Amino acid sequence: MAVSDPRTLARLVHLACAINMPLVAEVEWSCQALSTHDDPGCIRYDLRVPASPDDGSNDGLGLVEQLLAEWVQQLAPE
Repeated sequence: MAVSDPRTLARLVHLACAINMPLVAEVEWSCQALSTHDDPGCIRYDLRVPASPDDGSNDGLGLVEQLLAEWVQQLAPE
């Protein structure tokens, strides 16, 4: 998944924190200018959605899907 909108990225970060889901940011390995520029195109995000637990309770991916769908509905014009 590529995220180009800063608000969407911010929403994903807040969501990750709210449900205790790891989110890591790093610089693309092929970037040759690590300390000399601020190109957002070089940033890669690793969002780890927990797998479904064996006990049959809600899985992480289903929860993320539900919360993102609710967020999109809030943004939709009436």
